[in-house]
Parts: sequence; structure tokens; C-alpha cells
Amino acid sequence: MRIETIAAVMTVVLSAPALASADVAPVGSTDRLKVEISGHISPSCSLAMNEDSHVHLGDIQDGATGAAAETTATIPFSMSCNTAFTTSLKSRHGGLAFDGAPSSGFSSLVDYTAVINLPAGGGVSLTCDAAQMRESLDDSSHDNDACKARSSTNGYSAGQGAVKVTTQAGGKPLLLGTYSDELILCISPNLGGGSGI
Repeated sequence: MRIETIAAVMTVVLSAPALASADVAPVGSTDRLKVEISGHISPSCSLAMNEDSHVHLGDIQDGATGAAAETTATIPFSMSCNTAFTTSLKSRHGGLAFDGAPSSGFSSLVDYTAVINLPAGGGVSLTCDAAQMRESLDDSSHDNDACKARSSTNGYSAGQGAVKVTTQAGGKPLLLGTYSDELILCISPNLGGGSGI
């Protein structure tokens, strides 16, 4: 008699979770749950040099006149943006500046042009001279129209690009030494992703 009573109690205890699930279920409960999962991607752009960041133009002097000669250099790079973007070029000195004391009758600054071609970015093409690029040097928000272009695509863009630098021939004779500049290429996402200016 004692054994049967214990067995009955055990049966009730073991089946209690099933009874509670069926008979005491919360209002609105179901045998399925639907969960919405989402993520967010922030606008971003990246640049990478394909070669050394120091580009040597070689001898920029015309041996016959002593003035600047036309020389060129191509600077390849790779880029990617996940939205529409603005490309801008800036010059630290507004030309190739002489790395020494200026001297009367000699040029201390050699002008040049920079051309950027970026087929992957909706066909962005931009040509500026060093003086234009100097004007926008302190514009950290890239809002100055001196030397910039916007992509014509709103989606992801990635690929190879290049900046071609060409010195301007002529002017006063050059001094013995080094003429240099710092060319700054900026690619930044457009706010809102729009391609219109």
C-alpha cells in the first residue's frame, strides 16, 4: 500500500510540466517566435597606394634655358567606396617649392597640373593646377569647389585609379637643389549618398 502511494505521487510530479504547459500557458503564447534581425552599414571610403608614396620626377630643369622642363609622373592607387563620393586634390605648397632660401632672379616655385582618372567611380575625371589645389588646402570638409568632383554612381565603387602629374615648362631659371610638394588625394562619402552637387 505504501509503495503504490509513492508511485502515484511520482507520476503526478513527472507529468506536472506537461500539464502546466498545456493548461497554464500565458495569454497570446504560440509555438513559433518571429524575430527581426538587422544590421547597419556606415558610409565609408578607402584608399591604398600601389607603389611608394614618394614619387621622384627626375631632373625638372630644361638644360638649354635653365627654366623648368615639362616632366610627368603617374601615381597609381586603388580605392573603394560603398556609396557616392567626392574626390578632391590638394597641394601643400601650390607647386613644387624650392627646399632652400629663395634667390632673386630664380624661380622658387614650379607650377604643375594634376589629372585624376577614376573609371570605377562613375567615370570621375578631374584636372587642376597646383595654384587651384593650394586654395583648398585648409578645407578639411572638402566643401571648397577649387578642385573636386563627385561620382555619378550611388552604389559600391572599387578599382584602380591614377593621378598624373605634369610640371609646367618655362619661367625663371631654377636653383640647384630640390623642388618638392605634398599632393593630397581625398575620397570621402557624400552625406546622404547623393551624387548631385
